[in-house]
Amino acid sequence: MKRSSLTYALTWASPMLLLLCPAVLVAGELVVAPVVSLRHGTKVEIHRPQSAQQCTHETCISRTAVHECVHGKKLVYATDKRCEYVTVAETHYRFKKRLITKKIPADYCKTVCKDEDTTRCHMTEKWDSSGGTCGQVHCKSCVPKSEKVACKKSSCEPGKTYIKVHYWTCVKEPYTVYRQIRRPICVKKPRYEHVEVPITRYVCDHCNQGGCNGGCGNGPDCVAGCAGQ
Repeated sequence: MKRSSLTYALTWASPMLLLLCPAVLVAGELVVAPVVSLRHGTKVEIHRPQSAQQCTHETCISRTAVHECVHGKKLVYATDKRCEYVTVAETHYRFKKRLITKKIPADYCKTVCKDEDTTRCHMTEKWDSSGGTCGQVHCKSCVPKSEKVACKKSSCEPGKTYIKVHYWTCVKEPYTVYRQIRRPICVKKPRYEHVEVPITRYVCDHCNQGGCNGGCGNGPDCVAGCAGQ
């Protein structure tokens, strides 16, 4: 039971170890370099001794330009004539009997309230005094007095109003009809044409230990064969 649990744990942890440890390719073999974490979280890679031999087979490379023609497809568009149907709206008219509500202008006598000052008379008391051997004598008399008072007075003025009437009449009313027309249109369709175009590609040659020769040829020149494309 313990051996099965250990096998299961190693099987589950193997992908995690491969993700955490970077891989180094040495002499055609994949070598996994372990990563050691320091106290402050800095990772340090520990290389295998075989990693120093991975640069022993490098040589010089001669990169030569070659001009040639290649076949390709050019995107062009062709125009095709088709027809479509379009809906057109038209306005027609007809006469029908309708109940009409109409407002007719009319004159009327408009009542207007205005302010008007009027004179009002009333009696007020007046006291007269006279002196004698026995003392003063006060006598009252009534004296007429007038005052101005603002009053509202109504009057009539000519005004404008309307008369609302209902009646049946024959009226001309519009309605909309739709018809379809056939019209030609142009439709653009994509297509491809086979053409030849000049390109410049590069060829890499290994010079081995003898050094690179700068006098190599540029290969066949086919620019003139596809001129104007």
